[in-house]
Amino acid sequence: MASTKLTLLIDRSTAARAKRYSKRHKTSISRLVGRMLADLPDAVDTDMTPSVRRLVGLLPDTISIGEHRHALRQKYRL
Repeated sequence: MASTKLTLLIDRSTAARAKRYSKRHKTSISRLVGRMLADLPDAVDTDMTPSVRRLVGLLPDTISIGEHRHALRQKYRL
């Protein structure tokens, strides 16, 4: 994947916190920011958050939402 340089201005305390976080998680601030920006919704697809988009398609088409809820209630005895 091709990369491009981007300059960001953030306050010092935020930068220090980002450095500590990236060091603890053995990653770079560039990678952290890149992941967050990659998760932004496209202008065309704004009804779903990235978290919801990742879940789309996990439930088979043959199962209704009601059946799924019933199965969860049985499993967790709700």
